[in-house]
Amino acid sequence: MKNNNKEQQIINERKEAIKKICKYLETIDTGNDIRSVMEDNQLSHQFLAELIRCDRSNIAHIFKRKNSIDVVQLILISVALEYNFFEKICCILKMEKEEKIPDIASIEFTTKMVKIIPSTNPESVMVFRRHDT
Repeated sequence: MKNNNKEQQIINERKEAIKKICKYLETIDTGNDIRSVMEDNQLSHQFLAELIRCDRSNIAHIFKRKNSIDVVQLILISVALEYNFFEKICCILKMEKEEKIPDIASIEFTTKMVKIIPSTNPESVMVFRRHDT
């Protein structure tokens, strides 16, 4: 019975944290952020399409995505444009840290690799190297 109460308390706390963070998630416009980085760097749709191996017409669809985008696709776009699109998400989660949102990893992007550094165990860095085919 005691274990059941603890689980219910955890569930209630996390539901409340999720409810509060939803208002911050509405501020994310990943598609527009991607478009802005491309415009700032004067890059074409074709440039990004070739790098992430998709059809040029898909780039316009990516720009229309507000706060929902495939994580793998966002990692590829981040590496291709050398810009960490996860930073805004990380900042939002850090703002809600006191609301029992767990620590997350920091992510570093370069043209050659992606490093994921867990905040709880920085020694266990995951590195994904880019392999050109």
